[in-house]
Amino acid sequence: MPDNPPTATPATAEVVEELLRQLVDARFVLTDREGSVTRWSRPAEELFGWPSGRILGRPLGETLALSDPIPER
Repeated sequence: MPDNPPTATPATAEVVEELLRQLVDARFVLTDREGSVTRWSRPAEELFGWPSGRILGRPLGETLALSDPIPER
């Protein structure tokens, strides 16, 4: 047994990217660790009425005008 964990191969990276694409296509909005929007799907555009170009990079909580902070977990 090798001591080093396996690294992502190009095939694994493609699988992960395809999974993310499918999630985003299913109304998902993705954020980075600071809560800034990194992906805004077409269904999210339709649901919220905001194009992705105006949302990417903005804090999700601020964008949705949440009164309470988003829990860290």
